[in-house]
Amino acid sequence: MKKYAILCCCILLAACSANLVKEGSAELYHTEYPLELELDLPTKIAPKQVFSVRVLLTRNEVPINELEGVQLKVWKNEQPNRILESNLAYEKEGWYQTDLTLTEDGIYFLQVLASTDQSSILPTKRFIVGELSDEELNQLKQLEEKPDQESHHEHH
Repeated sequence: MKKYAILCCCILLAACSANLVKEGSAELYHTEYPLELELDLPTKIAPKQVFSVRVLLTRNEVPINELEGVQLKVWKNEQPNRILESNLAYEKEGWYQTDLTLTEDGIYFLQVLASTDQSSILPTKRFIVGELSDEELNQLKQLEEKPDQESHHEHH
């Protein structure tokens, strides 16, 4: 009986020690760091004037350099099917840039599409070109009352 009790205790101790987490084992697991985006867009944009759109891409605060296929899509609020597309060119230290010219006043949306083998992002930002009509001001008010469409990965 005594041998049986000792055997049970040994089995219990072995089973419990197998479930203990060894120090430093957390580093063995893969930690994913998503892409992050900072958007640099002029505060005032006039129609028919060239302006630059710059994007900083990082992961875990490290610049993502020379990423292929970073794209930009722009459309006017009341014309969602007329999309202007442009590729952003790599500048330096995680910064990508393109120049745009929009011909009409109005409310526009800008979306950046970027992806790596580990993650993808496509944040959308609303911006204004030129002066807004009374109708567009009402549209803007309605848009602001809706849930926010802008990404949390953006900084201005």
